[in-house]
Amino acid sequence: MSYRSQPRRIRPATSQHRSSSLATRVAVARAMSRPARSGGSMLPLALTVILLGFVVVFATTGLTVGGAALSTVDQLGQDLPDVSRFEQIRFAQPTVVYDRTGTVELARFQAERRNVVTFEEIPELVMDATISVEDRTFWSNEGYDPSAIASAALEFLRTGVLRGASTISQQFVRAPEIGLLPTEVLDPEADARVRKAKEIIQAGRLTDYVERTYGLEEGKERILTAYLNQIFYGHNAYGVAAAADVYFDKPLPELTVAQAALLAGLPQSPSTLDPYRYAEEDAFGRLIVPVCSTTGSGTVDVPAASASPAPSASTSPAPSGSPPSSTSPPITAPPSPRATPSAPIASAAPGSTCTNVPPVERRNFILASIAEGHGRWTRLTRAQLEQALNEPIVLAGEQPLIFTAPHFVWAMKAELDSLLGDREPAERGGYRVITTLDMEAQAEAEKYLEAATIVPQLPEAEFERAIEERNLRQDEDWMREIRGKNIHNGAMTALDYLTGDVLAYVGSAGYYREDLASPEFDPKFDVVQGFRQPGSAFKPLVYATGLQEKAITAGTVLLDVTTSFGREWQPKDSDRQERGPVTVRQALQYSLNIPAIRAIERTRVEAVGQAAQRAGLQFLRGPGHIAEGGLASAIGTVEVRMLDLTAAYGAFGNGGLVTAPRMILEVADDSGNAIFTAGEPLTSRVWDAEAAWIVADILEGNSDPRQNFIWGPEFNLENGPGGSHRPMAVKTGTANDTLDLSTYGLLPKPPGEGEPALAVGVWLGNSDHSAPEIVDADEFFATQGPGRVWHAFMREYMDGQPTPDFQRPERGVVEDTMDAWSGGQPGAWTRETTREWFISGTEPSARNP
Repeated sequence: MSYRSQPRRIRPATSQHRSSSLATRVAVARAMSRPARSGGSMLPLALTVILLGFVVVFATTGLTVGGAALSTVDQLGQDLPDVSRFEQIRFAQPTVVYDRTGTVELARFQAERRNVVTFEEIPELVMDATISVEDRTFWSNEGYDPSAIASAALEFLRTGVLRGASTISQQFVRAPEIGLLPTEVLDPEADARVRKAKEIIQAGRLTDYVERTYGLEEGKERILTAYLNQIFYGHNAYGVAAAADVYFDKPLPELTVAQAALLAGLPQSPSTLDPYRYAEEDAFGRLIVPVCSTTGSGTVDVPAASASPAPSASTSPAPSGSPPSSTSPPITAPPSPRATPSAPIASAAPGSTCTNVPPVERRNFILASIAEGHGRWTRLTRAQLEQALNEPIVLAGEQPLIFTAPHFVWAMKAELDSLLGDREPAERGGYRVITTLDMEAQAEAEKYLEAATIVPQLPEAEFERAIEERNLRQDEDWMREIRGKNIHNGAMTALDYLTGDVLAYVGSAGYYREDLASPEFDPKFDVVQGFRQPGSAFKPLVYATGLQEKAITAGTVLLDVTTSFGREWQPKDSDRQERGPVTVRQALQYSLNIPAIRAIERTRVEAVGQAAQRAGLQFLRGPGHIAEGGLASAIGTVEVRMLDLTAAYGAFGNGGLVTAPRMILEVADDSGNAIFTAGEPLTSRVWDAEAAWIVADILEGNSDPRQNFIWGPEFNLENGPGGSHRPMAVKTGTANDTLDLSTYGLLPKPPGEGEPALAVGVWLGNSDHSAPEIVDADEFFATQGPGRVWHAFMREYMDGQPTPDFQRPERGVVEDTMDAWSGGQPGAWTRETTREWFISGTEPSARNP
């Protein structure tokens, strides 16, 4: 944290000499050795504290009357922290999270709401307002103010009222988080006399240190800047920049004089002076604090379009204490709880029955102090002062912490916490985090998930209006198909399978839609990280492993007939039909269950489980879960996480390599130094390039009407340059009883650098695992739900982009002719042949009899 000043703000030189007396030092010793009186009265202790502060001031400034007092003060100063630790102060600051461009803020993690600012970023009127009420001698005192302490002592003796006399430097050094006073000294049970003495000693030492190190001017600037970043203003706002945001939703430079004065008054008692305590909601929903008019006409009216008026205050480097640059006659104000102005100013005209509330009284006193010249730069004319006194107080209102892409943010936070390790936690460290999130992808994902889950639940008139307002007319047909199907939730993730960058991440249909919360829809639960049955979307992993193990080929013929696989388990295809002999290509494209079970039987369940683990899949009951699922694992009965399965699909376009998903590109500390930069993507070999490409080639047929007459027309997309067809490898999944509906798929690698290689997963269903209301499952496959969301996302996000093909490996894959019915080499009895791709060495070898 640097408080280094840049363009110098010149202040008049001061020449107050530092001196004191021996008599005072003797008094210090006597005060320190005199025990406190017992009994119920606080008066002796309070008097001792004030007098002690007074004598310590003089005892520490150089006059001598005896060694005993000096020794006592020396003892008080022993074992106090070195004030040079001021250089290492690190305020707790929020960590700010951005999208991949570094321009869109997604979230802030903060234990304290604070925005650390430099001296140059603090407007002069803000500093003047604070100094005029907290420490008018700040620019000239030595960290403590002997005259203020003496005045407080005399006032106490005269009136019995204890008034504070702490300077800004004293307030700063006693702040626990600063660490310039030991914790035992700051303990509320500790001796208050000793605490006050040590506070004064440290304030003097700190002032001396910074002025010797940086010079009189810059040393003071550094203390003031640190103070204005540290002090508490209420509502979890630490520092004046955070206070400006909390109370007025403004950056510091936009504050009016009246607003700066109100903020300056808060640190004395953030609770008592909290303007929100006195705010009233007007007809326009704004929070207004009543302000008595100085004309005696009651309270100030707030215009309907209220932008609070901003009186222009003149500034100049005139010496503190010089009169305002106005010839107006003196004006009076209410008495100050901290200091008494020489000419008080009234906040309402004589005879008015209006009484200002405490924060307004405090604000008006500070405005009067500024007008009387107790600031250093700011000067108010009488007209400007009147305008400021009558300025309406319009508060920003509650500003809940709203994240953009909240489920992504929380998932990213886990990655960030692991990355930071033993460093300052994110809530205090002030880091700048650049994530992988692509706001365009995120917006499209959120739009179409809402179109599939929330909009279909609306009454007809609202449904129609939502379609029009959200530009969903071309999606109306499939949205109407979903109406009445009892589908309330959805999730989606999109990533670049070459880098692992997570581009879109939506964990539910609406994180902040608590108004729609129900057993079927839990807005906060992150489905992307949850475990759900993928159904048939798991089949490509089974077939890829079978190809890798050479247990099957794309041309292998498998029987699609009802079969008992043990314990009377006779699985059926989703349409309850039997197709007899089918090739692996046909079985995967048409998502047939029985052939998939035969494929995992040939390949071995253990081999598929090992491949899934290499691909990064986690299972609900651990690594052995697939083995427990047995042959049924082939049709997706074992729960997996969406993000894992989406990344695994990316391997089909990346030569069999799975890239670990990542959400963070860069992390910088509060000084802008990079502490983490994403390196090379972390990849794992799961399948050989040949097996991966063959699976991609098969799945591509699901988006081609020429290859798949059922799914091809549904997934066909012609949004490339000139309306060209876009190759896409896609697979749907429907869990038992249609409890989970999903669609996963990928695009080929892009031809140019910088464009993402997309893998996308979509899920629809209900949070409580209740089944959709589908009369006949044959009429509503996953294609009609998540498939339409998947297709709409690709249509919009990839509109106009190039349409490359999946690139076949240069070696290791051969095309051969086979008998269409047996999968073997054509023979004399062959009635039909077909061409198919094989891994070299697995092409047909047996002749058809």
